[in-house]
Amino acid sequence: MTIPNTEMVKRILPNATEIFEIKTGGQKAVFRAADNDYGTVVVKIMLPDGSGDRLNREIDIVSSNDFPNVPKIHNHGTFDIDEIQCVFIIEQYIEGSDLREVLSKNSRLTIEETIRLIEGLLKTVTALEMCGVVHRDIKPENILCSLDGKYWLLDFGIARDLRQSSLTITAAHFGPHTAGYAAREQF
Repeated sequence: MTIPNTEMVKRILPNATEIFEIKTGGQKAVFRAADNDYGTVVVKIMLPDGSGDRLNREIDIVSSNDFPNVPKIHNHGTFDIDEIQCVFIIEQYIEGSDLREVLSKNSRLTIEETIRLIEGLLKTVTALEMCGVVHRDIKPENILCSLDGKYWLLDFGIARDLRQSSLTITAAHFGPHTAGYAAREQF
């Protein structure tokens, strides 16, 4: 199968310019692009890997809610690569570094930065709670610090919407998680 590339981004966003690959791995390629309608965006192209239900749930959770400090999904859909249907997401671009990068560069946050981080995340998880959504993967790699010092929560790939049926088999010993960041009862 062809690996997602900048030409595919042009198929999704015909007027896109300044297309730049951010990262590619396994089943996903992520690009930054400038677009007349949306401004600077992230374009994610996901190859089929059997997690279609989780991907659809992630898109539904983020696009049908207006959570504070969560990048907005502008558009999403499908297109074919070598006759295989792939999903794309066009999302708000936030320039910055993830919390892991910030901590490795600075070793710790200042008191002011820590307060901004906690306030931002509390606003976000409070809004999630009010909508019956559990993120389930809050970790430094999924927290982005924008250039203006605002903290954003990313990656709702294993989020649980309590208003919908679970995508995890009831008999599973463990739900989806990142080791070291899951709830204690997972272990």
